Amino acid sequence: MKYIKYSAIYLIVFFIETNLIDFISIKGIAPDLSLIFLVFVSLKEPQIVAVIFGFGTGLFQDLFTFSLLGLSSLSKSLSCFLTFYFQQSKGNYSISYLGTVFFVITIIHDRIYQFIFLLGTNHHFFKSFLWYSFPKAIYTTAVAIIINFLLNKTIWQSGEI
Repeated sequence: MKYIKYSAIYLIVFFIETNLIDFISIKGIAPDLSLIFLVFVSLKEPQIVAVIFGFGTGLFQDLFTFSLLGLSSLSKSLSCFLTFYFQQSKGNYSISYLGTVFFVITIIHDRIYQFIFLLGTNHHFFKSFLWYSFPKAIYTTAVAIIINFLLNKTIWQSGEI
């Protein structure tokens, strides 16, 4: 039942991300709402569940956004795999700890995605980091902290997101 709720919540997040995200993007940089959701799931669930959920949501995203098939699946499942190592036993996460986790995972996710996506092009890896990944990580981290602040009891106190 919990995984059905996760799937339903992800569908809402995906709808917002694909249809309404332009309203909050700043100079083409938008927070990765799917990744925010997956990091929250990964901080609560066992590693295998998080990785499978990350792969599934990435595949769903690839199918509907017409991106390179499998690229989001790879980057999101690896992000979920790595996020598990930031899990704390009691689930009491400080704002600074959550901010660090979201920033690091967003950077890793974007670097994996951008590295493969930019293969064979003349775009510079470091330039894309400086002008795209770094601002996106800051923005995603800020939105994640705001979501955590607004939905703290819903996310951490109950058994489900």
